[in-house]
Amino acid sequence: MDAATTVIPSAPAPQTSSTRSIADALSHHSTHHLERYYDHWARHYDADVEAEAYCGPTMVVDLLDAVAQCPAVRHVSSVLDACCGTGLVGRTLHERGYRQISGCDLSKPMIDQAQATQAYQHLYSQIDLTQPLPPDMLRRFDAVVCCGAFIPGHLPASALRGLIGMTQSGGVVVVSIREAYYDTAGFEPLLQALKDEQGVSVLQRQMSARYLQNAKAHYLALHVA
Repeated sequence: MDAATTVIPSAPAPQTSSTRSIADALSHHSTHHLERYYDHWARHYDADVEAEAYCGPTMVVDLLDAVAQCPAVRHVSSVLDACCGTGLVGRTLHERGYRQISGCDLSKPMIDQAQATQAYQHLYSQIDLTQPLPPDMLRRFDAVVCCGAFIPGHLPASALRGLIGMTQSGGVVVVSIREAYYDTAGFEPLLQALKDEQGVSVLQRQMSARYLQNAKAHYLALHVA
């Protein structure tokens, strides 16, 4: 190949600080390290995810609004925002007219940021959804939403059981799941098991939908029998 036809590969685009923050969040393998990471990330989290065009909260609340109109679903008044972080979902819920909003998260500094939104009536810190949940949170809410937590290094698929356990009979669970995580984490077999064991059904799915500018997600709305 002569000099006139030589193709020089372009250098990869440098990672921004927001891209690095999100990538780093996916790399944790223990609850302790994950909690510490979010404790430090709390002050910059909103700016970082905004820079990455994060639309998960809007997509989750859109889906909740849609399924809340289904005849089989009980009237949705009380909502739990599980893994609420800084309160992006809570703010969106409040803007849509929801008023009985609670939130829980593993990180206390994240909860402090959520508190500042004034969207929540109740907030619970240091809630680990992979462990047994406080009795006063079980079968309590008309709807439970969880956005941005079913991703590598965070919640396993089995944490769906905890979300369902906090939902009243006839209520709904709405979650986002990173597209690349869906198959590897075993969500389809779990959904079948939940249907067989507890009568949990999928009301709606939005597959391979918008999430981050460089990542897609599946959004599921589950009906709790």
